[in-house]
Amino acid sequence: MGLIISFLYSFWLCVISQLPLEEVYLKSTHFLYEWYVVWTIIFASIFALIVLFIWVISGFSVKQMNTETVLPKIGIFLGIVGITSTFSAVPLIIFAVRRGLYVGSAFLLSTALIYGSAGYQWDYARLIIGGILLLITMVSRRSSSCD
Repeated sequence: MGLIISFLYSFWLCVISQLPLEEVYLKSTHFLYEWYVVWTIIFASIFALIVLFIWVISGFSVKQMNTETVLPKIGIFLGIVGITSTFSAVPLIIFAVRRGLYVGSAFLLSTALIYGSAGYQWDYARLIIGGILLLITMVSRRSSSCD
């Protein structure tokens, strides 16, 4: 979705605002970078709230147990927290790698065009690596159900 919005934004900048192509590239890739950073923060917050909610619910369910000693309750609670952490570790790793690729590729693309004393100059290494990382992210998103 971010790529589509960035493309539409660059089209608007180029056709309506009639900015030079270098400015269009810089503004649209910077927008893409900010888009991915904001959505990464939002998704990470939602993920953290879900894990925290599961921990709180498990704590309340352990509290309702009919055991007279505290030690079994603590053990069961820590077991539930451990199981929850284990099951959330794999999606967390997938999430971190995928969102890292999104943000990293957009950052590399947005810093690939540098304004120097001789005008605008391309850093081809950043441009190629950023494009490859973005392509890998898009292909992996299509082939996986997690995201």
